[in-house]
Amino acid sequence: ATHACYREFVIGYGLEFYPLAGDPKQLSAWMVKSGGRLMPNILSKSEMTIDVPAKTKMIGEITRSCWPACTAVDPGDENA
Repeated sequence: ATHACYREFVIGYGLEFYPLAGDPKQLSAWMVKSGGRLMPNILSKSEMTIDVPAKTKMIGEITRSCWPACTAVDPGDENA
């Protein structure tokens, strides 16, 4: 399971695929900006009021898409 933009790459190697939620570009940008930290800098007002709510939502969406990735078929696979 990974983000939908990698579908063809994964399938091209003969592997099963399931799309995870979230935008990998936004996730990567957050990791670069935060120095790889998932936990916020509680001393940064902008990080706590702007970044944390948005990133918490994104991480939640990705996390909630993990269970169906383990238990369901690829919703984009017409042969499934």
